[in-house]
Amino acid sequence: MAFKLPTLPYAFDALEPYIDARTMESADFTTTTCFGRSCRPTAAVNPRLR
Repeated sequence: MAFKLPTLPYAFDALEPYIDARTMESADFTTTTCFGRSCRPTAAVNPRLR
């Protein structure tokens, strides 16, 4: 079983004027990067997470 983050169900600019598109893009990139560095290696060595 491969772990994959889902895409956002809305556009980055959908929350404007409360949160701007650039902030949403940055947050999405940061989440994806952290997931790749943390969760995937953990899942690779833990059979219960496969």
